[in-house]
Amino acid sequence: STGGRAPESDTEKLLADVFRDVLNLDDDTDLSVDDDFFRLGGDSILAARVVSFSLKQGLTFGLRHVFEKRTIAQLAAHLGVEDGTESEVRAEPVAVPPSPILEELRESGDAPNSWVHTEIIELATTADADRLGRTLNELRSRTDALRLRVDPKNKRLWLSEILPPATADDEQPLVVQASSLDEAAEAATSAVNITTGHPVAIAAVAGTTSTVLVVHAAAADRRGVHRLAQQVRALHDDETADSGAETSLANALENIETRGGDSDESRIEVWQALLERAGTKEALFDREQHSTVTIPTAAPGTEREQTLLTAIAQTIPDAVLDVDTSLSANERETPIGPLTSAAPVAPGDPDAAQVHASGEEFVLLRHHNRKGRRTLRKSTRPSILLTWEYAAPADESRLEGHEQLYSGVIRCRHKAGTPDEVAVTLVGFASDTSVALVDSITAALTGNTGQ
Repeated sequence: STGGRAPESDTEKLLADVFRDVLNLDDDTDLSVDDDFFRLGGDSILAARVVSFSLKQGLTFGLRHVFEKRTIAQLAAHLGVEDGTESEVRAEPVAVPPSPILEELRESGDAPNSWVHTEIIELATTADADRLGRTLNELRSRTDALRLRVDPKNKRLWLSEILPPATADDEQPLVVQASSLDEAAEAATSAVNITTGHPVAIAAVAGTTSTVLVVHAAAADRRGVHRLAQQVRALHDDETADSGAETSLANALENIETRGGDSDESRIEVWQALLERAGTKEALFDREQHSTVTIPTAAPGTEREQTLLTAIAQTIPDAVLDVDTSLSANERETPIGPLTSAAPVAPGDPDAAQVHASGEEFVLLRHHNRKGRRTLRKSTRPSILLTWEYAAPADESRLEGHEQLYSGVIRCRHKAGTPDEVAVTLVGFASDTSVALVDSITAALTGNTGQ
């Protein structure tokens, strides 16, 4: 403490409690109203928690206010309650902790709007731009992820917040017209701007039932994009359809941040040792190559990912690759959002299945734990990603979202209407590597490993 005046008003006392909670200070720690949050040990991520913790106490202000008004006294004055008068209740953006995918985008040095996911939607009737606009605005009003705004302050600090429905800026068109699927994907991608709170756009191919949905990867993972596509289809075909209420993305991201802070830091060295084995063998890759095959499978759905890992190990025995990892504790209650990341696994190791099952631990340590961030961000990233998609993207040959961080991507999809088939797309592998991978994956999925 600076030794200044102790908190006196109810608001000052609540803010002092918030500072203690966020900074993990003892309940009896003396704080003055002039103590600077950042001098006490706060950082940009903890600042987001100040906003969310304060909101739970009925105190509403934005993330920028924590940076501009860094003390209890200044925040209380901003709220207009230091003299006992209540401030006008305003709809303010809700600050949220950065998701793993947003942190990866920031660290990559890529442009803020360069990571998106696409999905082709085939409607039951010819695409109607006006109806699609109403549909997207309806979804945006009740889906936190579609109002996510990112403020790239500098290379080390990107802030994120969810705009309130009543103040979301809808001047930018969310629906555009195009003459082909390629043009539609390009037009919708160009319309996405997460820095203005517009992480979603849709393009309709004129005179057809085809549309392309584009969502910023920091707003929704592929599972979330597919859920949005299903809702767009349902509402376009029947504007009275009920797509259900979305749960809070802010709460989900805050929960992930809290779990990261509570992670077992003794495991950092284990993950660091695994990543030390990740290297790049340039002969395996060719960025210009891609291929898609459809493979019938006898493997149960719950075992298919492990079956794929086993097949990859047969082709690249010493491989360490990244695999999609969900951060959702309960998929049924998970909001649409950026709740998937990637964790490393060495599929040829005897304990590969166990390591794969604990992938969430790596993500929490890597992106949401202070010590883990400092240590693991220096480690080598695997060159290969194994990922799942839920419908066809606009262009199978193009890397989307965090796929762009990898030299080679193995993208798998359960084909709609044919649950016993898996579509496997290989992007970025040299021809001989691709052929060997397809042979191994086909043998593993069909059960013909003896042939």
